[in-house]
Amino acid sequence: MLAADLMTERLSERTKLSERTKSAFQVVSVLAIAMVVAIHYRSAASLTDDFRLATSNALAQDWIANGVCRVAVPLFAFASGFFYFLSADQTLSCHLQKWHKRVFTLLVPYLAMSGIAITSWMLIRFLEDDPAGLSAGQWIWMAVVNPPAEQLWFVRDLLVLMLLAPLIQRFVQTRLPVYLAVVSTAWLLNVNGAPLLGKWYLFHVETLTFFSWGAWFARSPSRMERCLSLPVRGVVTVAVVWLSLLTARVILQPNFDAWYTQVYTLPTLLIHQGGIVAGMVTCLTVAGRLRPGIGARLSGVAFFVYLVHEFPVRAVAQRVVSYGGFEEQAFWILTPVVAVSCFVVGEWTSRWLPRVYATFTGGRSPQRAVQIGQARPAGDASAWLSARVRG
Repeated sequence: MLAADLMTERLSERTKLSERTKSAFQVVSVLAIAMVVAIHYRSAASLTDDFRLATSNALAQDWIANGVCRVAVPLFAFASGFFYFLSADQTLSCHLQKWHKRVFTLLVPYLAMSGIAITSWMLIRFLEDDPAGLSAGQWIWMAVVNPPAEQLWFVRDLLVLMLLAPLIQRFVQTRLPVYLAVVSTAWLLNVNGAPLLGKWYLFHVETLTFFSWGAWFARSPSRMERCLSLPVRGVVTVAVVWLSLLTARVILQPNFDAWYTQVYTLPTLLIHQGGIVAGMVTCLTVAGRLRPGIGARLSGVAFFVYLVHEFPVRAVAQRVVSYGGFEEQAFWILTPVVAVSCFVVGEWTSRWLPRVYATFTGGRSPQRAVQIGQARPAGDASAWLSARVRG
């Protein structure tokens, strides 16, 4: 699901991706996963829409976790669409092959982490003398649809969108202006018409929108290269716009929430969404100017970090911090500690338990991620394909 993982998809011989493009998505995958950790470990939020009454701690966390880091999911969705459709023709057999691969690369990790989360949840309830009696049907429903590990909603979104991919591909190719205008407007206004399953939508309009935009860029990969080649002055301008929009939104409404309680006004929503677009462009263009270095290897651990950083790790970490009376400051402690720890554990597991790691992460590995980033020549897909992993 992550950018570097999705680059392992089998490409047709005519597909050409530059080294810059491959490296950019590897860097972005590491950056975005760190942002996801920050979002989930936010520990203080403003209870008022009056900027003057909010604490500096709440404002800082809102600016970072509820502002800067909100580009992470759109970036993942965009990368998912880009690399899925990069090698997808319009035949059903092509999509069937892709769906078959994703049983291993997405569904198995989803169910594995879901099982771990449910077992941990039941154990915690038991230790707190509040056992949860679940029937077999309830256990299956929780495992497949509504697992305690909240981060898995995005993997479920991708699984649904993969099934809808032939329809999305047709809309993108035959009704491009109308289709992209409709889904983008729905996302801009935070209108989600998908049915609810438990507490989550079947799929989210944000995921659909940027997955579809990834499909549009995949129609001509040179578009991605041109975007990554934005002049330095343009990159700086977009970055200034991004940070300015984030700051304006925090000042106008520090208790902004577009996901759970939907506390927002139309102006702050539009500013927030505009900031996401500017932030995505900034992250991609900056990443396009960086060599992945150690980031190439870390990109092979990013999906592992995504799977394990939340529940039950968060439940344990927050309890430990709470003993010291640092609940509201926990964000500043736990975000770097959990992110670094998960990367270290993932690297260690990939070295010493490679089969377990490969099964849990759907065939991903740091070693193969490095091979992908080193494949040359830049204009020829064949060298890259020789280093591919199961995508």
